[in-house]
Amino acid sequence: MSLEQKLTKPEQQIYEKLARDKQIAARLNDPENVTLLERPVQKTYQKYESNLGTLSGYVNNALKGMGLAGDAYFLYDPVGGLGIKFLSFIGRTAVELPNLASYARKSRDLLGTALLLGAKAISYLPFLTLADIGVEGLARRRILKEAKKEYLDAIKPKQAPVYSTASS
Repeated sequence: MSLEQKLTKPEQQIYEKLARDKQIAARLNDPENVTLLERPVQKTYQKYESNLGTLSGYVNNALKGMGLAGDAYFLYDPVGGLGIKFLSFIGRTAVELPNLASYARKSRDLLGTALLLGAKAISYLPFLTLADIGVEGLARRRILKEAKKEYLDAIKPKQAPVYSTASS
């Protein structure tokens, strides 16, 4: 069975990103290591699948477009541009909070969650709308990080325990 038949399209994209990593690419010559990489990708993708491709992600992207329009309008009318950005900021925050809470419960990534909230606040400033990557971006980064760690742990050579002799 080929790799394309085992992994779904999003899992395949994650696999390809991991395969470009220098630490992992050197080890993928062995077919056994290829299957060892597929398992962590599938496992971590399934863990965070509910945070990817959600309606809140699509609404967040639409409201991010509204924020970009606010950036452009800011050049013409600063107060009006900030008003548009404020509506975009409030909408994106309200839509993503349930998804963010779900992500935080699953990953226990409090630092990433705090950084995302900080990026949301920074995205309100003029011309910094794209600083907010959203929960989907945060989940994708977490998938890559966890799958890489699990893969490298799986192929790490098993070390024999070190025994010390009691000195008399």
